[in-house]
Amino acid sequence: QAEIEPEKPPVTFESYLESLDAPPPLLSPIRSNIVVCLRCRPLSKREFEEKHSDIVRCIDGKTITVEVRKATGADLDYLAAKRVLDKSFTFDRVYVGSKCTQEDVFNGVVSNVVESVVEGENATVFAYGATGSGKTYTMLGTPENPGVIVLTMQKIFEELKNCKGASLEVSFLEVYCELIKDLLAPSSENQKPLEVRETKEGVVIPGLTSLPAKSADEVMQKLHDGNKKRTVRATNSNEVSSRSHAVFQVKVKRKFTTGVKVGTLSMIDLAGSERLKKSEVDGIGATEATRINQSLLALGNCITKLASGGPGAHVPYRDSKLTRLLQQSLQGHCRTIMIANISPSDHQVEETLNTLKYADRAKSIQTVVKKKASVL
Repeated sequence: QAEIEPEKPPVTFESYLESLDAPPPLLSPIRSNIVVCLRCRPLSKREFEEKHSDIVRCIDGKTITVEVRKATGADLDYLAAKRVLDKSFTFDRVYVGSKCTQEDVFNGVVSNVVESVVEGENATVFAYGATGSGKTYTMLGTPENPGVIVLTMQKIFEELKNCKGASLEVSFLEVYCELIKDLLAPSSENQKPLEVRETKEGVVIPGLTSLPAKSADEVMQKLHDGNKKRTVRATNSNEVSSRSHAVFQVKVKRKFTTGVKVGTLSMIDLAGSERLKKSEVDGIGATEATRINQSLLALGNCITKLASGGPGAHVPYRDSKLTRLLQQSLQGHCRTIMIANISPSDHQVEETLNTLKYADRAKSIQTVVKKKASVL
């Protein structure tokens, strides 16, 4: 009997992208107070040329498997004895490979919150993952493939088109090494870091610039202007690595004869966690990475406490500026969507598993939405 030849890997990067075959994403929108979805980008051209393997397999629209043993390259009998097995994870939605579009992600998990915000509820959308996993692409995208923020703003203005007495304001900040910087301030020179304050209305940042906007194009121009001021640095893991957490907030006000409804949507692009040994940064870059990892650890601790601590458990929101800003989102005053981003590369298997475990814990958080505005 003739032996079956093993499947040959794609010979070009383009043929690799064409060979990606995942089940079609689930397109029906989710209406839930907490939504955790996963997005896995394809291998980058650099990863493909360095002959890294794609170890993430999409089982269906909700489940993926990470081929851990394939990543290690060690003896399978030894790994089996040590219980190093392939690992599967299930989320509300899963988007894998280049054939899952920005529109798929938006329509599947984000579009529903627009109506909620217009009706006076609060919502938060944040992207989490290791550096280079595709968070900023998911949130901002490119001119050809606009991301979640762009698509969200377009839908908000569509919803407001026939609403009388409606207005919209935006603010944009970054948390860099535990300092809060206003990205929409007229001048960034000699700008003093802003402080976080807690009031009866929730967490506020006195002095943060809030600008009115009358169209999606106007909002995107403000986002573009602010993003140019954001701190980035080249690392071995990512040529344009964000070194800060960015929070873009949209406040929608609607006047009625009975009063005013205010809904707030916060869209957050978290800086990526990274290992110094891999990113090969030093000096100020190493300090930035340490601060980023500390704030993400603080966020992880809050998620763990919320998921397992039970009612009344102490949640350490004050451990970082990031968790203080996210406090209302996590403790139940709004609808929250987490988009976990991972790389399929065997070289990033440890980072991928850490992100998946982090997102898996977030599924257990329980929230109750209140129609009460939170203002940054």
